[in-house]
Amino acid sequence: MVTIQFIINLDHVKYIISQGHIIIVVGAWIVNRRLRDLGAGNKVPNYVYVVIETPFNSRVKYKYDEDLDLIIVDRVLGDGLTYPFNQGFIPGTKDENGEPLGVIVLSNEIFLPGVLVESKPIGTLEIMYEDSSGIEIVAVPHERINPLYGSIRDISDLPREFMEKIESFFANYRIYGVDKWISLRRVGKAQEAREKILEAIKRYSIKERH
Repeated sequence: MVTIQFIINLDHVKYIISQGHIIIVVGAWIVNRRLRDLGAGNKVPNYVYVVIETPFNSRVKYKYDEDLDLIIVDRVLGDGLTYPFNQGFIPGTKDENGEPLGVIVLSNEIFLPGVLVESKPIGTLEIMYEDSSGIEIVAVPHERINPLYGSIRDISDLPREFMEKIESFFANYRIYGVDKWISLRRVGKAQEAREKILEAIKRYSIKERH
């Protein structure tokens, strides 16, 4: 598929017309603002901004490179393994390992790398790696984006099929030749997710002051 873009400059506002969509970019703002510095949103911790790295159903794992301020290709997963969720991070946060706080956005819709999705945190996943562990926030899109998620307040409200797909993904992740062994250790509630988000925002703020 060929992507055609028309770029129109009107004073300080740039209109990018791409595949029928109009994206409005204020030049000075986009030049000086990095993805990681966008902030977590204005309804934290009940709703947060999530920058998507890897989309649902993708065999390609993407990740945010802070030095380049770009979403880059990290690796291609083995045959038979795709992401059962959209994965990204909350800008303006730092987890305990010094990385932007990761988020799994549950949806059957594909959100492309680099887009911003306002999401509702509903739980946490504790992920075990070969030599460390980390927390991923579990979220669903804001009900303004998809009203189907309006009734979901906690991870326990999810249909069982969502959790089965997540559990299967982590159980099989290391089987397909991916270089790091990982597993799902524990599932946490929405309240824990909100607490982890506030901690990560505070951690980012402290780091930026120094």
